[in-house]
Amino acid sequence: MPDPCLLYPERIVEYPDPFETIPVPLYELLWDSHVVAIALEYSRQLVTKPWSPLDDASSLYQCALSTADGTKVGGYPDWVQDPWYPKCACGATMDHLVSFSSQEFDGATWFRWLPIEERDVLHAEPPLRQSVQWAANCSFGDAGTMYVFICRECPDWPTTAGMQCS
Repeated sequence: MPDPCLLYPERIVEYPDPFETIPVPLYELLWDSHVVAIALEYSRQLVTKPWSPLDDASSLYQCALSTADGTKVGGYPDWVQDPWYPKCACGATMDHLVSFSSQEFDGATWFRWLPIEERDVLHAEPPLRQSVQWAANCSFGDAGTMYVFICRECPDWPTTAGMQCS
């Protein structure tokens, strides 16, 4: 059973997972040198460790701009494996509704998605850090994510779920 924990909703901006097909206009906007330079500088200011997941341009999008880790409502799925959008019985592609994640942050993207109020746990002893990282004490497979999808084309909005793990 999951441990009881509190939910503090926080609105964020995210873009599709790098392994999804990104529409050309959005791709061009994201890789405009001005946007990349601002994102890179902002992200480097947040990283206080001697290593940075942003040392090369190929990881910039995945670590600093794309999908948020953790349990969330809406947005884009943070795929653990290949992207998978189920089809409804009506034939429509279903939309991402909610993700339940084993971990609320990881070692590569914590500087963007870990709330400022909780960043002190990164330097804390493992029990305290893990109490935030694994807040619900619930694991989906091997540190995976459970995705719930909804069909907004059907009048009764049917849902379906799927899980991915490493």
